[in-house]
Amino acid sequence: MSYQNITIEQPEPGIYLLTVNRPKALNALNSATLDEIGAAAEAVAADENARVLLVTGAGEKAFVAGADISEMQNFTPAEGEAFSARSACRAGSVPRARWNCS
Repeated sequence: MSYQNITIEQPEPGIYLLTVNRPKALNALNSATLDEIGAAAEAVAADENARVLLVTGAGEKAFVAGADISEMQNFTPAEGEAFSARSACRAGSVPRARWNCS
């Protein structure tokens, strides 16, 4: 799969390296980047030989600055909640039932 905002490589069998590659935006996470991270994580999870997925950020200033607020500034409250829910589901950071993750 081809990605615009991340790179993924396998330096050794079973070891994957995902790099968030938006250094001009301090690797801030927008919708497209979150989708790409999710797709890459699913691809790694499908590899029965995968042992670890290391995550890093491109550039010298930041690993990941957080959410890309420039994308979120015009969201309605409902759109903001949907963005948060999708982000949480992708990250697996909250119980999936809370956000109705599929």
